[in-house]
Amino acid sequence: MRIREIDVSRGILILMIIFVHSYIPYSLAVYFSYILASFMFISGYLFKDGKFSKKFEKILLNLLIPFVF
Repeated sequence: MRIREIDVSRGILILMIIFVHSYIPYSLAVYFSYILASFMFISGYLFKDGKFSKKFEKILLNLLIPFVF
């Protein structure tokens, strides 16, 4: 079950990453860089541990099917 607040905060942080990488003034980028570290923590919190073969199969199918068609 997904936690809505975590998904919303991750989405906001993704927008902030785009904002920082879009040539904003350095003075603003410095403040955002400290906040953006939380994106890595949230992504790690949402990480699901599983077998490598299953993950590789899923990635391969997600890339192979669109490539073929």
